[in-house]
Amino acid sequence: MRVSGHRIISSTGAVFLGEEVCEIAAQGLGNEDGDGGPKMVGRAPAYLSMIERLGLAARTASPVLIQGETGTGKELAAAFIHYQSERRNGPFICLNCTVLSEGLFESEVFGHERGAFTSADKSQRGLFELANGGTIFLDEVGELPQACQAKLLRVLDTREFRPVGAVKTVKVDVRVVCATNRSLWECVQDRTFRSDLYYRIACFTVRTPALRERREDVPLLAEEILSRHAHLQSGATRPTLSRAALELLQSYTYPGNIRELNNLLQVAAATGATGIDASDVRQALAQFEASADRTQVAPADPEPPCHPPCRGDKSARWDVRAVAGHEEERSAHREGDAPQPDSEMERHCIGELLQRYQGHRRNVAKALGMSERTLYRRLKKYNLE
Repeated sequence: MRVSGHRIISSTGAVFLGEEVCEIAAQGLGNEDGDGGPKMVGRAPAYLSMIERLGLAARTASPVLIQGETGTGKELAAAFIHYQSERRNGPFICLNCTVLSEGLFESEVFGHERGAFTSADKSQRGLFELANGGTIFLDEVGELPQACQAKLLRVLDTREFRPVGAVKTVKVDVRVVCATNRSLWECVQDRTFRSDLYYRIACFTVRTPALRERREDVPLLAEEILSRHAHLQSGATRPTLSRAALELLQSYTYPGNIRELNNLLQVAAATGATGIDASDVRQALAQFEASADRTQVAPADPEPPCHPPCRGDKSARWDVRAVAGHEEERSAHREGDAPQPDSEMERHCIGELLQRYQGHRRNVAKALGMSERTLYRRLKKYNLE
C-alpha cells in the first residue's frame, strides 16, 4: 500500500491531515490491449520505492533515465511511466540501441525519403515521427555510437529533425525515456558517452532493483509468469508450485533477474507438467548450469596456466587481476615491444569475459576486479573494441 498525506485547511482555518491510500500491487501493468500481458507486481520495499519514483516521473514532462541490471524490467518500467502519464493515449515506441549502427541510425530513427540511398525504394517515417504525441523508449542508450549521440542530443534540444534525403524539417512532440544497465556517469568519465547528452536525459532517474533485493516478490512473480504462459498456450492449466519449490526459487541469486526466473519456470513447467516441485526446479537449474559450462571457451594452450584460477568468475581461466598488476609495473618500458606472454594471457582472458557478458564492460570489469576506466584502457591496448 502507498499512503500519501495532504494538508487540508477548512473554511474556518482549521488544519487537517488528509490521507490517500493506494494499493500499489494492484497497479499491475498489462499491455495496452488488456489481454493479460506481462505485469509489474510486487510488495517488497525496494519494489514499492521504485513504483513511487515511477509515479512521480509519470507526472512530469522531463526525460527519464531508468538504470538497472539486465532483466530487471526496465522496459515495463518505461511503459508504466507512459500509461500513467498524460500521454497514455499516444503511441509508445521502443528502440533497442544495441542493434543500431551509425549508418542505420538516421534512417531508422528519423526516417528517409524515397531515393535517399540505393535501397530506398519508398519513403519511410522514422521512429521519432511515429512516436509523436507519445513516448519513445531508448533501451541501452549507453551503447549508442558517439556520432549518433550528437544527433540524438540535437533532436532533444530542438524537437525537430530532417529525414534522410528530405528538404524540410519535421517537428515532433515526444517524451523520451532512456534505460541502461551501465553506469552512464562512468561512461562520461571514460569519454565514451557525451556529458551534455547525459545531463539532458538524466533529468529524472529511476533505479530498477535486482531480484535478489526483492526475494519476497518471487512467489508473486512466479504466479504471474505461470499464468501468462498458460494464457499464451490457449488456456492451458497453470502449473502449481509446491512450497519446497518456492523456497528453492527464493534462495537462488538470479544473475539474470526476472528474465532468468521466467526462463527457469518455463523449463521447470515443461518437466513438472501440472505441478512443479523442488526436484523440477533443481533439474532446471542443473540444465542452466550445464549450458553455461558448455559455452565456456577452452584455452588454446593445453599447458597448465601460469596463474591460479580466478575465484570471482568461472569463465576466467587465469587470475587476470594478478596479471594486470604485474603488467602495470612493466608497461612504461615495454610500450613499443611485441606482446609478452603475460599480455597475451590477459588479452585472452578479457576476450573470454567479453563473450560471456556479451560485451557489457561493467560486468567484465567487476569480474576482473578493476574499474571500467582501467578496463577501457586494456581494451584499447589490446584492440578489443
